[in-house]
Amino acid sequence: MVTFKAVVHSHQRRQDGSYNVKIRITQHRRSIYVPTSVTVRPADLTRSLNIKNPVAAARAAAVVRGMWDAVAGIPPFTLDAMDAEEIAAYIRREQARGAEFRLDFFDWADAVLPTLKREPGTIRGYRAALASFRRYRERVDVNEITAAMLEAWLEGAKGVGANTQRAYLSKLAALYGMARRKYNDEDAGVIRIPRDPFARVKVKPEPSHGQRAFTVAEMQALINEGDGLPWAQRRSLDLFLLSFCLMGMNEADLREAPAPKDGWFVYHRKKTRNHRADRAEMHVRVPAEAAPYLRRLGDPTGRMLLRPLANKSEIWEHLQAYADSRGLERFSMGAARHTWATLARRSGVEKATVDEGLAHKGDFAIADIYIDRDWDIINNANKSVLALFVWPEA
Repeated sequence: MVTFKAVVHSHQRRQDGSYNVKIRITQHRRSIYVPTSVTVRPADLTRSLNIKNPVAAARAAAVVRGMWDAVAGIPPFTLDAMDAEEIAAYIRREQARGAEFRLDFFDWADAVLPTLKREPGTIRGYRAALASFRRYRERVDVNEITAAMLEAWLEGAKGVGANTQRAYLSKLAALYGMARRKYNDEDAGVIRIPRDPFARVKVKPEPSHGQRAFTVAEMQALINEGDGLPWAQRRSLDLFLLSFCLMGMNEADLREAPAPKDGWFVYHRKKTRNHRADRAEMHVRVPAEAAPYLRRLGDPTGRMLLRPLANKSEIWEHLQAYADSRGLERFSMGAARHTWATLARRSGVEKATVDEGLAHKGDFAIADIYIDRDWDIINNANKSVLALFVWPEA
């Protein structure tokens, strides 16, 4: 099995006292040494000549990752039959092939963003991710991006939580993947962007704040809340409870939902409708439990499900104010979605049905082609969740 390791040899100290870091390639107990562009000084090394300087160590690790990426496409038995010299020659060819192709990542992203059919909020997410990455590297070629570079960027993104880091990473990975699909032609053997550094970067999870699922008792307390609240808090809590009644329907979709017809309404989930074949279509039976909230929030013209709402940040602020006034942990609209999914699963609803209730694509892509969706199954799951509570009369 081939191995790659960054090493420093004591007998190769230069006249200025520095050392060149080499990569030892070992295959079948035979090793060769490949020089790198990484230079270290005695202060950067331990007594046993291991690299302790974090910057130099990261650069050497990036070279090693690049070698692993270069050989990743070699079939296992073919790789096992190669010797160390052949592996080194293969890596040189692959890296030279990538080096011949130049594409500024930010120029590419700026050019492709206006062509994407995405919601404005999603495009803003792309731009925010690019702006953050630009603050770390003003210019970067697509083949210069490494896993080590991405990890260093995320590490230096001060004040950005794990969820935002994950969103940033996914947006840049999507743009990087578009470039690979455009400029690589595997059928013709033309691989201009050989590596996928994004696949090797993982963001450490952080505790969820404001998005945890409520217990049955906690939800019942919210449902039981009387009318003595300030008007804005009452309306925001009504919206939260209505979202829960409608299987955790997103605030953005509630704003655009049409008026029900014969007790049902159909909508297309805003977040994913532009890149799903079914346009993320959902059929929702309006439950009786939602009546008090629709009475207060409903559109008097009868055209839409709801009358015009306050903006998202105001709704969030009013929910926080309500939580503070009751000594509760702060929560947002997203908690309605988390709670519905959690309670549905605990009530015995299959995960696939929970996925459908949340308007997710699910894990059964082939089955989805051949099986017509049974909206009664999904809405009966909602009925079983709502039956856990005592609801106010309309």
